[in-house]
Amino acid sequence: MTTEFGIGVLSSMVAAGLLYFGRFQLGFLLNAVFRNYFPNVSGKYLLTDDAEKRGSRSPDPHQKAYVTLEQTANLIRGRSEVYSGDELTAKIYIQGDVSPSRIIRFKYESESKDHHHFGVGLFKISHDGKTLRGHSTVLCASCEDTTTVVEVLKKLSDKE
Repeated sequence: MTTEFGIGVLSSMVAAGLLYFGRFQLGFLLNAVFRNYFPNVSGKYLLTDDAEKRGSRSPDPHQKAYVTLEQTANLIRGRSEVYSGDELTAKIYIQGDVSPSRIIRFKYESESKDHHHFGVGLFKISHDGKTLRGHSTVLCASCEDTTTVVEVLKKLSDKE
């Protein structure tokens, strides 16, 4: 009976160690291995529309959107926070991936169920890694409005 108990305790400790490694250390390992393969886009960005190629919407001059991205190997996740003045008006969750050819694909979903937005984006990373330029299309589920915008994300910092 004590041998079975010992095996159970030992296997639990090994499982806990594997879970710790899988949850907290695997991302660091993947980033170290693929650091030279996938461009690094982790950081905080300011989202603006491209004034030269403005889409179907006019931006609110009092509205600012910040995008924070975290990257593990080629997978990206993050959030966007939209402010009107000092008031937080929207939170949007972002998931996507980056390719070795410096192309990023995003999918968006807003947190609010009152005015729910879904969207997709396709961006190209500049060679210095400080700017993402591309197109986003957003569908408002409640009002059924679709908007396509040419956007630019300018890196503010590498860390949040």
